[in-house]
Amino acid sequence: MKEGIRMEERILYFDIVNGISGDMTIASLLNLGVPKEIFLEELKKLNLNDEFSIEIDSKNESGIVGTKVNVIAKESNAHRHLVDIFDIIDKSNLNDRIKDRAKKIFMTVGEAEAKVHGTTIDKIHFHEVGAIDSIVDIVGCSILIDLLNIDKVYSSCVPVGSGFVKCDHGIMPVPA
Repeated sequence: MKEGIRMEERILYFDIVNGISGDMTIASLLNLGVPKEIFLEELKKLNLNDEFSIEIDSKNESGIVGTKVNVIAKESNAHRHLVDIFDIIDKSNLNDRIKDRAKKIFMTVGEAEAKVHGTTIDKIHFHEVGAIDSIVDIVGCSILIDLLNIDKVYSSCVPVGSGFVKCDHGIMPVPA
């Protein structure tokens, strides 16, 4: 085997029992062995440090130790188009693998939004997903997947629940 070439694929599987959030995903990926200092150094390359802060702490809940991540945005209810989010990512100092992965994730969300709203992807604007905390979540996960050298990510089905949720479009049934 040549140096630098891996023969096996590195696969990550999320068993999503009670749902998942960006903060929970970042915490899970950090728990796989990425030192938070290295992650935070990479996250600075997004060049949005004055727009958010991030808290990463160890937490003990009922005898179970884990990591708690909280992204705190300094903006409120920003609405961005996909091109605005791509511009933030493209202007960052992150490597191309991270940029490409983050943009693919946003493109997937954008395609779903366009379908739901009966419009084209260039006309949709992101509410919650366009906010800084969602950008940090998605780019942060892309950074950690890159640092962990993960080739593929799989998950169980996301439990969607029932009831109602309040969002920018008003009160909507779950799943929205």
